[in-house]
Amino acid sequence: DTSDSVRVLLFFIAAFLFTYVFMADLSNTDRLERLMRWIYFAVLATSVYAVAQRFMGVEVSASYTDLSLNVGVPGRVYSTLDNPNNYAEFLCLFTPLCVAWAMQRKNPTARFIFCCGTALPLLALVMTYCRSGWLSIALAALVFVYYLDKRLLPVGLVACILLVPFLPDSIITRISTIFNPQDSSANHRLITWQGIMHMIGDYGLTGIGMGPNTFAALYPNYALNGATEGVYHSQMLYMELILETGILGFIGFMWYMLRHVKDTCFAIVRSKNKQVRFALIATCSAFCGISILSIFEYIWFYPRILFAFFILLGISLACLRMDGGSNGLKGEIYADKNHPGRKTT
Repeated sequence: DTSDSVRVLLFFIAAFLFTYVFMADLSNTDRLERLMRWIYFAVLATSVYAVAQRFMGVEVSASYTDLSLNVGVPGRVYSTLDNPNNYAEFLCLFTPLCVAWAMQRKNPTARFIFCCGTALPLLALVMTYCRSGWLSIALAALVFVYYLDKRLLPVGLVACILLVPFLPDSIITRISTIFNPQDSSANHRLITWQGIMHMIGDYGLTGIGMGPNTFAALYPNYALNGATEGVYHSQMLYMELILETGILGFIGFMWYMLRHVKDTCFAIVRSKNKQVRFALIATCSAFCGISILSIFEYIWFYPRILFAFFILLGISLACLRMDGGSNGLKGEIYADKNHPGRKTT
């Protein structure tokens, strides 16, 4: 469906423009601080609404939860994003930035209050009951703490172990189904992936093109046992990239993101600007965390998360540029020792 592919391509073009605009606009730490503050309160607002949803009650949906294995698990909150998995993806992308902004408050009282405020999006993430989201935020936290202070890692590990006996039964039940072969959600993905692997065998070189309409036209021919109900994409970002854009599209994306994370890690170590360093730690941990969620979800299916991903990429690229400037790229005037009186930049 060429027209549908063009329609989806326009969303990607808009996402790339978001990356460019944010990278170009964040030219100094003042702009970065204002954006991070805005993101903090935006995420906080959605988490307050998610908590309110829990008190008002959320209907348990069989499309999001295996009711036979998740007895006692309440309805999954989704805040303003209409889908609990989407909301978990949103929180995994932006919660590290919220933590980084809160930790940089100069006033000790304000720092304590804002750091406590970050508990709300974490609580909201728990209430989404998105298991891959929990794994993602755990990896993001691990990367964040590693670059913040490696000595805190053993303390955090012990704290997590001690926390387990105090977790609600619904969370324990949900965690126990992660590796349960009878879980309908896991089985649904496995069956879908098997059918899509056959599609990739036929179209992996060039891809089938973007858009759900093309996928819907081809997938029924490859679906195992007619498992087509509720399948609108491959349920995995990496598989979807190969399926839609071919092997070159997949290699291009993986090469770029792995290189970007590598550059970010080096920049974190060498950065002398505390504000930029914290933002780099946040973006690096967010991308590491969302890589886990991307195994179990095609996170770009909805434009809201597509835009969020590339906005975060723009913020990260801007921080890399500012970090380069703070380490000598702007240039400083100093005396040339070989030629007294001459100034060199």
